[in-house]
Amino acid sequence: MVWESFLEHLPKNGERIVIIHEWSSYELVGRNSTNHYTIYECNYKSFKKTEYNSQDMSLVKLTNLKIIGGEKLYLCLDEKSLYSKFLHWARLY
Repeated sequence: MVWESFLEHLPKNGERIVIIHEWSSYELVGRNSTNHYTIYECNYKSFKKTEYNSQDMSLVKLTNLKIIGGEKLYLCLDEKSLYSKFLHWARLY
């Protein structure tokens, strides 16, 4: 698999892809941050480029998400919008 960034290349609308989503949890008591990863198989829907205070806040809209590895973050997987800077994607062959 060739892993891509949504900022460099976009899949075709409706294309079935695999994504790696990197996310963090924060422990209030120990003040520790832990990185987690979830791997999804999903359909690409759209990309919206946005900046806020010179930081990339671009959103990727995905549908029909199916967890294939990693830790579960969301309960509803019908449609999600995720920040592109925390995602990498690859085409399914």
